[in-house]
Amino acid sequence: MRLAFCLLGPLQMKSSAGRFDASVFPSRKAKQVCELLAIAGGRPVAKERVIDQLWGDRLPRNPVATVDHTVSILRRTLEASMMIQPIITVGGQYRLDLDAAEIDLLRFDSLAEVAGMAPEEALANLLAALDLVRGSVLEDEPYQVWAESVRERYRRRIERVTLHAAELSLSLDKPSLALQLADRARVRSILVQEE
Repeated sequence: MRLAFCLLGPLQMKSSAGRFDASVFPSRKAKQVCELLAIAGGRPVAKERVIDQLWGDRLPRNPVATVDHTVSILRRTLEASMMIQPIITVGGQYRLDLDAAEIDLLRFDSLAEVAGMAPEEALANLLAALDLVRGSVLEDEPYQVWAESVRERYRRRIERVTLHAAELSLSLDKPSLALQLADRARVRSILVQEE
């Protein structure tokens, strides 16, 4: 059983127990710790980084204890709601166990890696990657500095994948699909300019 973290849009999680949004979290900080761990893609995240990203200069009285407590709340929430708890503690750091969790950003990257594939297979992979996109990365966290660089990086990747898929569509004599993809890239570009 695995827990899927969907970050390409507002945060969603899926497991065999169902589909869940941010309302499942008892606190905003628990949600944000979850997002930080998911963005890290299975790499360890130090408690100090969590403290810096979530509190900055406005530290709680005991920052390390607050992070530990927040992670404890997060673990209980995931276990109770989604029947799975994928957070591992490793020497003062936390990470998601990728045997128990999957992250749409990692799946997007894997699908978008089409070098050396036949055009039909490459196009299918690129379209599958684009199907994962429900909006901007963590669009429900628009004012968090720690989300901005990831959001911008994936905005550029999504644009490249969309345009590459449009080019492949043309080369495979699928002009209507190419037009749809080009229009999708144009609309996303306009939306970004308006933000």
